[in-house]
Amino acid sequence: MSGTGGSEAKRAGPVPVPPRGFPLAISPVRSLALIGMRLATVAAAAVLLWLALAGTPAGAGFPLNGTWATIGLLPANLLCLWVMRRDLARRGSSLREALGVVPGAFAADLRRSLRWVLVVNLPFLAAIAIMLLVMFGSQAPAAAVEYLFAAAAVPASTPPWLLLIAALATVPFLLTNAPAEELVYRGYGLTGVIPWIGRPLGTALVSVLFGAQHALFAASATGAVIYFVAFSVWGIMSAYAVRREGRLFPIVLAHFLVNALLCIPGIMIPALGLAGIAVAPPL
Repeated sequence: MSGTGGSEAKRAGPVPVPPRGFPLAISPVRSLALIGMRLATVAAAAVLLWLALAGTPAGAGFPLNGTWATIGLLPANLLCLWVMRRDLARRGSSLREALGVVPGAFAADLRRSLRWVLVVNLPFLAAIAIMLLVMFGSQAPAAAVEYLFAAAAVPASTPPWLLLIAALATVPFLLTNAPAEELVYRGYGLTGVIPWIGRPLGTALVSVLFGAQHALFAASATGAVIYFVAFSVWGIMSAYAVRREGRLFPIVLAHFLVNALLCIPGIMIPALGLAGIAVAPPL
């Protein structure tokens, strides 16, 4: 029996050991240049999309509402993944290795990601609540509707062809955003900046830049302040999660799950409007 078990174990091979840390050394210049490229691309895509939608209900104001601002992230995601893939391949690595994907460990990583969904998002939501209370006091609930939820509304007069584009573009955004942002900020960003200025300052700097990216999606200056603080907190907690895990992939899955929950309205509301079942009213 022992001989049979030994031969089966030999055939199965060793159990994969999760890699620890980013697979390559990254210079601070390289990491900050990548983050700068992403921020510039996000801003440029937002402006170009607004100009393209001028004259339609979707382009009535700038910044665009949450659904269209999300779609504006797609070019930045694709560009960043392409740049990182080329850089990693040139240095003998890959996106898969940089993400810390372990063969056969997807189910375990998915379970671990559920914990990080809570660890990252509870402080994020607390930061939003605190900012609303500090800025608006007893009017905080009404302010949340005005500055956070109304920004995601799809105007009822949006033409069907624009609704279709919104629904379809949400899917590639969902597939690319989590790996792109985690690789840029918690992969390249933290790996390059922390050895330069230390973990506390490095984590704070990268997280503030992550918050600045998301402030671009706010529908007002007030919303931008709330987004900036809340997403900076998200960045700090994600950096903590990556340090505890020693790799990005479980955090990418957690990020993906959160994005999926947030993207459901972006897919369902236009789809229902196209079907004539319901149309998202302006809040």
